[in-house]
Amino acid sequence: GLGLVEEAIDNNAHTVDGLDKLRNTAIGHVRYSTVDIDNPYRSIQPLLGKSFALAHNGHIENM
Repeated sequence: GLGLVEEAIDNNAHTVDGLDKLRNTAIGHVRYSTVDIDNPYRSIQPLLGKSFALAHNGHIENM
């Protein structure tokens, strides 16, 4: 949904039933990198794991 997080995702989002509602769902995130300018490919988002993708608007230490 659109809007604030608490408006777009109901209180059951963290439960199995809530996660099932999010199946086949994508969230878009666009941000121009301000770090790793000499190697921009290190900053391409989303960061991919085995069962998730993560996009963020900050720094992840020791990454």
